[in-house]
Amino acid sequence: MSNTTTDTEIARLLAKYEYLVGKQYDALQKSKTFHAHMSKTDADAYDNRLFRIIEIRRQLAQCGTDEDKA
Repeated sequence: MSNTTTDTEIARLLAKYEYLVGKQYDALQKSKTFHAHMSKTDADAYDNRLFRIIEIRRQLAQCGTDEDKA
């Protein structure tokens, strides 16, 4: 992502990030004992969301100008 990232793209990433974090929270609330006792399907979905959350965080970190990063 370049420094010319639009506010719309940043808002889209933030909305997706918020949605995925909420899904992670819900999954943890349902499992009661974290990842170890989730079904394989639920654990795989949890892991996939986590990887996407990490990617979104990387994209958001690249947004902005060089002055913002200093």
